[in-house]
Amino acid sequence: MATRPRGHLLVGIDFGTTYSGIAWGWSERPEAVNVVMDWDGIEGQKTSAKVPSKIFYKGDQVKWGFNIAPEEKPLQWFKLLLLRDEDIGPPYMDVGVRDSAYIKEAREMLKKLNKSAEDVVADYLGLLWKHLLKAIRTALGQASVDGQPFRVVITFPAIWPLYAQSRMRQAAYTAGILDQRHGGETKLTLCPEPEAASIAVMDDFDGHPVESGDIFVICDAGGGTADLITYQIENTTMWEMSECVSGAGKLCGAIFVDEAFDQKMGAWVGERKWARLADSTKREWKEMYWEHGLKRSFNGADREYGLTLPVQVLVKQSLNFNMWPRKKTVPRPQRRGHELRLQRTDISSAFDGPINQIVQLVLEQIHKTQQRVRKLPKAVFLVGGFGQSPYLYTRLQQEVRKISPGIEVRRPPQDRAWEAICRGALLKAAILNRHDGDFVMRAHIVSRVVRTSYGIAMIEPFNSTIHSEQDKQFIAALGEECAVNQMHWYVQTNENVGDQQVIKLDWSRKIRSSLPRQRFTVTLLKCDRENPPRRKDDDVRVEGEIVCQVNTPFDQLPQYTNREGEVWKSLDFQVEMKPCGTMLEFAAYFNGQRQRALQVNPPFAAGNEEAAPSPPPYAAPPPEAAPEIPDLYSAEEPPMAMVPRAQSRQMHRRSIL
Repeated sequence: MATRPRGHLLVGIDFGTTYSGIAWGWSERPEAVNVVMDWDGIEGQKTSAKVPSKIFYKGDQVKWGFNIAPEEKPLQWFKLLLLRDEDIGPPYMDVGVRDSAYIKEAREMLKKLNKSAEDVVADYLGLLWKHLLKAIRTALGQASVDGQPFRVVITFPAIWPLYAQSRMRQAAYTAGILDQRHGGETKLTLCPEPEAASIAVMDDFDGHPVESGDIFVICDAGGGTADLITYQIENTTMWEMSECVSGAGKLCGAIFVDEAFDQKMGAWVGERKWARLADSTKREWKEMYWEHGLKRSFNGADREYGLTLPVQVLVKQSLNFNMWPRKKTVPRPQRRGHELRLQRTDISSAFDGPINQIVQLVLEQIHKTQQRVRKLPKAVFLVGGFGQSPYLYTRLQQEVRKISPGIEVRRPPQDRAWEAICRGALLKAAILNRHDGDFVMRAHIVSRVVRTSYGIAMIEPFNSTIHSEQDKQFIAALGEECAVNQMHWYVQTNENVGDQQVIKLDWSRKIRSSLPRQRFTVTLLKCDRENPPRRKDDDVRVEGEIVCQVNTPFDQLPQYTNREGEVWKSLDFQVEMKPCGTMLEFAAYFNGQRQRALQVNPPFAAGNEEAAPSPPPYAAPPPEAAPEIPDLYSAEEPPMAMVPRAQSRQMHRRSIL
């Protein structure tokens, strides 16, 4: 009888823009989900399903979460800065949001601290991880923490490109999550937030009628992003699901409602008066009367709402007979005693920008699903922190019913919706860690729809009927004219890819002299167009570099003789693509040994792009240790030439420069 593997401690981390949550469990009892509820606060222990994604630096002192005093200005929204500046805009968010006051403030604070977004994310995740270990020790004892390996799943927005996912993984490494432990190797997986939400929602289906063929939309509305994925249930016995259409998302989360509210407060009480109010006073007042008050309770009902004003505003205004400045440029709400009396439209106008975008994303998912599978979804599930908003629920329900009264909009109970992502991440860890014969998880994604095309530029023998003259180039290695910049796409936008599908292709590169540092790189390209081009054009962008370490001496490499009788050396290798959620992992194989995985170009965080550091140490090493690669992006490589591939897709070896 085969020996059953020992148990793992399972961890799901929902690192959010505004709040973060953790769930943990044990692989031998994966149905037992423990959500961390106790956090250190300035007034003692705080009970909450999530902790604020805030961090405060003062000298060597670092505070985080609930432990930051109102008078201490924390760094917030730093998760969004893992994106490059050019991606903080279309298609991920509307034009102009790049100049959001909140994002500008986060950038400025990073500069003052002389830190990158990746540095801060690593610091925050490190504090979150230490708190988790303390919670597990309290429950199970030190021996359980030290004696068992961990399997960790961290969620990320599904709209994030590969480089941002790579930065998140590097931050997790720097945070100490993958540190060596006596209990064994810690395994880390990244999971899209809406996928984690769908796993949690399906687990909550227990006892409810679900049929094979049912389709549902997951809308994860959080602090920074709204992410959507649509799944169809393939069978209810094994709870297998496939993604119906390409998912969607935008940076249109709750922080943009907060920013609109800030602007409205300035208009209501006077821009100068609101600006002069101390930041600590604003933060404390907004936390009490907006964040945990009107923002969470507003449901869109057509009535009057009361909003208690900051005492400092009331004291200053009591010196004047009139509450408002004489010059009125916009209608202002009435004041009664210590309150502003707000009408429905006063409040809804702060919500409507982000909510309109979320509603549009949901309607587009329904429309695309109907077009592709000729069937409407059975339900739309609203999860995440912003997903708890009664007004968002009401607006979404109204618009979805216009398409079909039969589509339900469902929202789990408050705490279940808020903690859905970290619960789903934990269940994802259990799915990845499950043994044959274990209990059947209520969600397993068997196929996904690719959102972006990924490929490699290559050469082909020049053919005037299919190639452009601008791509014609004489290739010395062949002694003939070839077409350069021709694309081979591993996957294309809207293509279905199986969860375990692996694509590994053979490539060849020709060289005349030895390689500096015994390495070469392969450039991975991407294109967001629905139909990617055959040749590399302006819509094809660099996604990252795949680094290959050559462990064969130059004189022992295979020889290649061209038509002119010139002898070249041939670097024959493979590039493998393996899907992991909406994340795609690319790695190279040379002489049968797995090389370093995709290195983002640049691999460092936004806001600190002056110099590239060494390759991230989390990349999987080859079976035998290879020499260290100190610099990914040196331009010292000697001239290389490529040989063409055959016209057939089944050609043994494709070639690149």
